[in-house]
Amino acid sequence: MLLAAMLLMVFENAAIGLATSFVFAWVVIFIGGIGIVAWNVHTVSFRQRIIPDALLGRVNSVYRFFGWGMMPLGTLLGGFAYNLPNYFGGENGPCAVHFYSLRLYAACWGFMRWRA
Repeated sequence: MLLAAMLLMVFENAAIGLATSFVFAWVVIFIGGIGIVAWNVHTVSFRQRIIPDALLGRVNSVYRFFGWGMMPLGTLLGGFAYNLPNYFGGENGPCAVHFYSLRLYAACWGFMRWRA
């Protein structure tokens, strides 16, 4: 079930990028939300089952810290990575191809690392 939820979220992001109409994007986001709910329910249930009751609050607080606390850092780094070609010659500059391929590599590496 976790794999299905993960794949649903991946396809949601890809479909939003390829969407040509508002209705299609809305339906994709709605279906992707179902995948997010399935992911959250299963991971929290699994965590509650394997963590001893005495440590559950601490584990949840650390999970929430890294889950929500790193979002601003990821936003900052993502914006920097997106604008990096502009710092070295613009979209058509000599470094643009390198940076775009680096983004693709990072996305593929993350997916392959998850599968390992």
